[in-house]
Amino acid sequence: MDVGILGEETVASLVMARIREEIDNLPTLRKVDVVDLRTVDGRVRDRVLDQAVKLG
Repeated sequence: MDVGILGEETVASLVMARIREEIDNLPTLRKVDVVDLRTVDGRVRDRVLDQAVKLG
């Protein structure tokens, strides 16, 4: 499963590390990848957002 974060600003590296650590500790059989969408190429971000399911 892929989780993209799109905030007003880039997520600080220490915060992303903590998010990834917490997700890695979840009791799940699936691999979860977390990406700050502010750090990827605009074309990639647009493609992701076209297919995204918004949570929250």
